[in-house]
Amino acid sequence: MSRERYLAVLRAAAHWDRVVAIEPTDEAAHRELIRSHLEQGNRQAAIRQFERLREVLRDELGVGPDAISVELYEQVLAAEGHEAP
Repeated sequence: MSRERYLAVLRAAAHWDRVVAIEPTDEAAHRELIRSHLEQGNRQAAIRQFERLREVLRDELGVGPDAISVELYEQVLAAEGHEAP
């Protein structure tokens, strides 16, 4: 199985951690992980995931996160004090 096909299977199965492990610059997978952490009430993990995304994009591609990722991060920051039980 080709790498791209394997990644497509992982994406279809929502195995975002595995996608990021294979393709660390996959911004959409990072966003799904951020959303998942936030939905679980783990704001700190969501923040760490965004920081990891920002770092890998800078180091690997010399760019920053796109506007969608930044908007999601702002939602994470706004969620302060609204942790799920």
